[in-house]
Amino acid sequence: MDKNRYSDLIVQQGNELVILTQNEDGVFEESLKFDRIKLDSSNTVFCSIGDFDGDASPDIMVVKVSYSFIDWDFSGIINFQFRRC
Repeated sequence: MDKNRYSDLIVQQGNELVILTQNEDGVFEESLKFDRIKLDSSNTVFCSIGDFDGDASPDIMVVKVSYSFIDWDFSGIINFQFRRC
């Protein structure tokens, strides 16, 4: 996430996603550069990282499965709702 060659983690803690960045010693710490991402519930979500908006910075796509739809959230920027077929 911070583009420093070291792997980072996104961890769900209740109703928030926390970004843990790895330093050169291999230690993961909560990032001071990125805010926690608030979720509307503590239900399990799935995340994917990519450059979804073409700005050369990593974006987080959050996917939440519920009873009637799948909700894709690009770091709180865009919400789509797709109905299951």
